[in-house]
Amino acid sequence: MILDIAALDIGAAGAGLSGFEGACAIALCRAREAREAFEVGLREQTSVGRLSGLSAAFALEGDVESAADLLTQALDEAMRRKLPTRRRRVEGVRAAFLSHASDHPAVTDLRGTAADGVGRHWWRQPTTADYLANQLPDPVRSSATSYARPAGW
Repeated sequence: MILDIAALDIGAAGAGLSGFEGACAIALCRAREAREAFEVGLREQTSVGRLSGLSAAFALEGDVESAADLLTQALDEAMRRKLPTRRRRVEGVRAAFLSHASDHPAVTDLRGTAADGVGRHWWRQPTTADYLANQLPDPVRSSATSYARPAGW
């Protein structure tokens, strides 16, 4: 598994060493070390990044309910503080660490609704068939120019 540790909010001001240690442990799939590091950080201060990082650690350990509960807390914190980028972080951790349990009731509660944010969201992963069924014509023309697919596409 390749993980972008930036998704765990370690670079934010005041995140502290524990967040960095936790993110590194997640990247190395060392769930227990990650859990310990994020728990230390959460004793210092609650943050969306630390909650979502601890959630990822629990997910790596197979504890889906605890992971989903922590992500719910992180989502509540992001919404309370009006931080849309942190909300996307929660969604990213859900996708990266809990997608295998997408039918679990605790995980489905994290999905959101079509009316969230600006609305009209899709709450499923697009398939190859979705992409193929929604291609632009070739060539695409405007009043000023025309764009064609490169040879071999």
